[in-house]
Amino acid sequence: AQTCHKAFGEPSRHTDWLHNGDVCRLLNISKRTLQHYRDTGVLPFAQIGHKCYYKREDVERLLQTKSEKTKNNK
Repeated sequence: AQTCHKAFGEPSRHTDWLHNGDVCRLLNISKRTLQHYRDTGVLPFAQIGHKCYYKREDVERLLQTKSEKTKNNK
């Protein structure tokens, strides 16, 4: 997380950064689906080297959106 803050100039407010595995578990999706979300802009991310990081708030927002769509389809 510190590397992300330094690389992207995050303000001093605390932002939780999640790795691929964390996001897959939280959203209950595969690594391939997560890659699709990155490719299509569904989920914003920051890349440092070969690793991708996601803001917890963005993941929670997507989770909320998925939850609302599920409720509306019932």
